[in-house]
Amino acid sequence: MSETTICIATDDPRAADVRNLIAESDAYMHSLYPSESNHLVDADTLAADDPVFLTARRDGRLLGSIAYRLIAPGHAEMKRLFVREHARGAGLGRKLLMALENEARRRGTIASA
Repeated sequence: MSETTICIATDDPRAADVRNLIAESDAYMHSLYPSESNHLVDADTLAADDPVFLTARRDGRLLGSIAYRLIAPGHAEMKRLFVREHARGAGLGRKLLMALENEARRRGTIASA
């Protein structure tokens, strides 16, 4: 997966293709963990003012997502790190995490290192 073709940016979690990705992520999480261990956040919650929601796309095709939401002043919780199966193994999850950290620093949610 070429780095130059991946675009990571804020996105609308209510968009149809993103809702499909969230449903895919939910199904994957339910296959791994019992329901009481899944604390999944829906698209409408992610679309509120304080969460940050990023997606990764290649040539417009949605590959993965990551989000955080504020839980207290100076504290955020990462949510929705998911990479579609065909895009796994190329470091996209790490790129999403780095992009989310950079966005949190830019917004002053976490301190710069």
